[in-house]
Amino acid sequence: MMAKYDTVNPQALARLLENGVKLRPFSKEIMEACFKATQEAYADETAKNPSFKKIYDDWRVFRNNEAAWFNVAEQAFSQFSFARKL
Repeated sequence: MMAKYDTVNPQALARLLENGVKLRPFSKEIMEACFKATQEAYADETAKNPSFKKIYDDWRVFRNNEAAWFNVAEQAFSQFSFARKL
């Protein structure tokens, strides 16, 4: 599923741009509101679902460790390499 998503999205993006769509990222305020809402949903679910809490707690540790690695290795390389056309 992810491979298909990654394959068809550049084509869809090209069609949008060809039709004059102006792309822009979500504002920091929108991203913060979404993050806050997500954290509230996670807190609600962990409070009532022990299985979710176990999985989420383990995933959160993994995610934070991965984020530290990706910030050092992958993000810097991606920003560098994807800014260049081959």
